Amino acid sequence: MNRPRLVSVVVAALVVAIMGRLLVHGCTSGGAMGGAYRTCRCKGHEWVVADQMAVDGPRITMCFGWVTARTCHPFRDGPDVPCDSLVR
Repeated sequence: MNRPRLVSVVVAALVVAIMGRLLVHGCTSGGAMGGAYRTCRCKGHEWVVADQMAVDGPRITMCFGWVTARTCHPFRDGPDVPCDSLVR
């Protein structure tokens, strides 16, 4: 492989890694066994990583885009609390 082609491949890989880091975020997580639960509003595409089934554990979703708002609860159906107050 010649040098200009190698440089372009490395630059393309860096761009993909940086865009992935900036645009992929954890959105919904927690809530198992009465634990803390966090949700978010995703501006983009939200997909389910693990559904809430006994074998999967708590529901987990990822956001490809921007997270516009986060909501945290001390347990699944509890009141909203500041997200900084929950132990992660």
